[in-house]
Amino acid sequence: MSEFASARNQAQGESKVKSEFAADIRHELRPPMSIDFELLRSRFNEGIIKQLLTMFVESAQDEVSRIEKSLARQAYIEVREQAHAFRGACGTICATELLQNCREMEAAAGTADKQHCDDLFATLKTTLRSTLTEIGQRLVDTE
Repeated sequence: MSEFASARNQAQGESKVKSEFAADIRHELRPPMSIDFELLRSRFNEGIIKQLLTMFVESAQDEVSRIEKSLARQAYIEVREQAHAFRGACGTICATELLQNCREMEAAAGTADKQHCDDLFATLKTTLRSTLTEIGQRLVDTE
């Protein structure tokens, strides 16, 4: 191999390493996403995505309030049913963290473990806030 080819190959290798390193840094600096937008875009077009996200924003607080009221009454069958229904909405918009929170809430409600349900509900509310913020940013970015 000529010196030129050897130098070119070495430069390309260094460039590839730098590029991969830069991609890793960008990934680490980016906050974790609550919604899998790639998966959502693979299922729906942008117009439908905007409608689904808007409907989710409009209904999510009410859904979570219903769960909270049922928890306060220790109506665990209702909690399980409501968490299941909300999980469906979360799945539709590919909100993976919320979906997992709902799945765990369903399971905990099935055991009627008040403390565990209360802890999971606190996590659900925190995750919902971050997800709604993410959706708000997404809706602003697509306008």
